[in-house]
Amino acid sequence: MTFPAVRPDLWVHTDSALIGYIFAMIFFSLGILLVNIMFKNKYLVSDKDTETPTPIVFNVLIFSIISLVVTLKIATGNYYHVTIGGVTKVSNWSNLLAVLSWISYCGLYLQMIRYFKTRSSIDGLVVLTMMLIPIILFLPSGNRESAIEHLPIAFIIYLTFESNIKLKILMSSFGIALIGFLLVFMYAYRDSGLSASDSVIDQYSQVAGAEIVSENQTPVTGLIQRLSEYVALGRVIDHVPSRTQFSGLEGMDTWWQIFLPGVLRPDSNKLNFNEPAEFSRDIGIAPGWWSSAPLMLKGDLFRRFGWLGLALGMFCVGFLMRILDYSFISKTTTFRIIIYTLMAKTIWRLYANSLLGFATGFTRDLLVAIFLAYALTYLSNIKLYKKNFLVN
Repeated sequence: MTFPAVRPDLWVHTDSALIGYIFAMIFFSLGILLVNIMFKNKYLVSDKDTETPTPIVFNVLIFSIISLVVTLKIATGNYYHVTIGGVTKVSNWSNLLAVLSWISYCGLYLQMIRYFKTRSSIDGLVVLTMMLIPIILFLPSGNRESAIEHLPIAFIIYLTFESNIKLKILMSSFGIALIGFLLVFMYAYRDSGLSASDSVIDQYSQVAGAEIVSENQTPVTGLIQRLSEYVALGRVIDHVPSRTQFSGLEGMDTWWQIFLPGVLRPDSNKLNFNEPAEFSRDIGIAPGWWSSAPLMLKGDLFRRFGWLGLALGMFCVGFLMRILDYSFISKTTTFRIIIYTLMAKTIWRLYANSLLGFATGFTRDLLVAIFLAYALTYLSNIKLYKKNFLVN
């Protein structure tokens, strides 16, 4: 095929990217294989899968946190994408808001489990409503991730628990079409020159008036632009160390600060979560300050330690992710849904995350997820909910 019109500067590194991905995934698979051998007599099926589903009231209350997230994002300047709202305020609220978002999604996924156990039309209607609400709330923001990040896992859960093959095919087609449409639409919406409005009604009218094919971008070029970023690993391999020296342990002496709240971190030699993004801009992966084009985890491993670092790093990633699978087998379905949902914030973005993001996810974020999983599981069992007529 000929080079696409969008980001041909990245596509020229396709060969190196493919070699890097294959090399990385081999060692990633070896990490998983080692864990499977270690736990060969254990099965990833809990004997507690027959437990009573969480009450619908609990699920709805947890999910309603998403409205608080939207309110706080608007109040703290973290709601709009930079192409609509200008420079987004970077604050200590960002991580908290992300955690609150994924807590709310626990309500959606627990409600889905409830639906598959009850097959109640009310439960099904609540699930459908929950899936649509984040899309509606975040469409005006222009932030694709906020609007659709809950959908892939929701469709995975549906395909896992649904036994009807025809419904699986139908929902798979619907899921791909919905996510594809939203990706294309929000590309055009952000590229249409609209700006943030103080009026909610006005903002939604701008959403309704956005055209799928904008003046500067078509659906095909929009998708290729995002796909181009997957070739970023090739740019790193071709530039390091021939043009840029290996980074090694540079900046890692500040990583201990991930356990401190932002306000308590020292002013000098402060932890810099944006350093990988800055490197991405330096070698031309991200075309500008406004771009979210990531360095990728594999790219970050290579630019620090080369092929050996890529091999050992991806082996550790596969090993740790598989260990996570086996760590909570004995827990209830509710606990496992919550812990894996909260960890999805880390795992779902591993492809685009940096090594610092991965380290943060499997240390601080894992500890927070375990604590919240225990707390929410306990709350789901409070007998107050048992009195509600919607439980039965």
